[in-house]
Amino acid sequence: MSSPLLLALRRLEALDLQPSHREVLEEVRSRLSRGRLYVAAVGEFKRGKSTLLNALVGSLVLPTGALPLTNVITLLEHGEPGLTVTFRDGSTRDLPIDQLQSFVSEDLNPGNRLQVRWALVRCPSPFLQGGLVLVDTPGFESLHSSQTQEAREYLPRIDLALFALSVDSPMSAREMALLKDLSSTVPEVILVLNKIDFLSRDELDRMIRYLSSAVKRELSRPLPVFPVSARLSHQDPFAWGLAALREHLSSTLKSQGTRIQLSANERRLLSVVGSISASASVELDSLRQPVQVLKDRIDRFLSGVEELRLRRSDAEALVMKDVDSLVARMDRELDRLRRDLPDLVVQRLLDQARRISASSRGDMARAAEEAMDLKSAAQDRLEERGRELTHLLRQLEEIEREISPRD
Repeated sequence: MSSPLLLALRRLEALDLQPSHREVLEEVRSRLSRGRLYVAAVGEFKRGKSTLLNALVGSLVLPTGALPLTNVITLLEHGEPGLTVTFRDGSTRDLPIDQLQSFVSEDLNPGNRLQVRWALVRCPSPFLQGGLVLVDTPGFESLHSSQTQEAREYLPRIDLALFALSVDSPMSAREMALLKDLSSTVPEVILVLNKIDFLSRDELDRMIRYLSSAVKRELSRPLPVFPVSARLSHQDPFAWGLAALREHLSSTLKSQGTRIQLSANERRLLSVVGSISASASVELDSLRQPVQVLKDRIDRFLSGVEELRLRRSDAEALVMKDVDSLVARMDRELDRLRRDLPDLVVQRLLDQARRISASSRGDMARAAEEAMDLKSAAQDRLEERGRELTHLLRQLEEIEREISPRD
């Protein structure tokens, strides 16, 4: 495991993190220790992604068909045959492989009504034995927007992408935009041109030249193109391109797997650092407003307290609608304060408002005195929180330098 990356990981784990950030860190730790390379088939719907992955593992594991089928992220790794389904609530179920389609296909789990997060299939394919994990993703731009969202959210978890294209629609504007996003997120991208059995040799050569030129022009760098017929590859994997793709992936794992994994995990850690830094910076900026603005807002709130106290002393003049009007005005001030004060301070102000609104049963003078104390408490807490955030941002800058040191 990379020492700088591990050090950065430990320092991030020691912070007070949101559950989503902690989940990313747990996944990074797992990937660093297991040394797996996650290779995902990505592309628009009906590009033959599931058929391609079935061909690579040499088994009809994933459901395929004429209609868009895959609607859930599905992972294939080496192991004794089995299926583990993870749901969005965090629960899991271990099942036989033959039940996979019930959970990941649109026809048996429409709109993902079962709330599956992803499915992990274990199969004894020799192709996976070296540490490759294949990932089938829902098609982009399908009729179900949730599927596109699921696929897009998984992109940062990919180490190497197989960008699936089809000869009947070699590269649309939407696909080029997706490819740009993918290449900026994933360390390695390979173009897989599927369904080449529909083209002559000459037509295929022209299409490969066209794709290579268009991609280089748009991305300012070339990407490898592998022409395949996933549907016919079982007949002759050499003739239909599958053998070349398998060899490339296997050799990439052996020669560049460690580099790709480290690069991908660096990006993941940097994304966590960036997210935390952005949140802390926004909060710190809000605390840097002129203190007088906060004091004025608290003073407006306290003026309502005092007015209620004075009116309460003249019971004959006090009517319920006046109380309601003043409390409503104080609530509006509290709404503004919520944006600027820590939750604990705002909660104390709310408690005062509740006590005052029930003034016929409470001691309003004492409530007003306690509320006055909040002016200094609010300022002290704001200053303390500002120091905490400044220290956090310095820590994050150090961690970022550890993840990607600059010469």
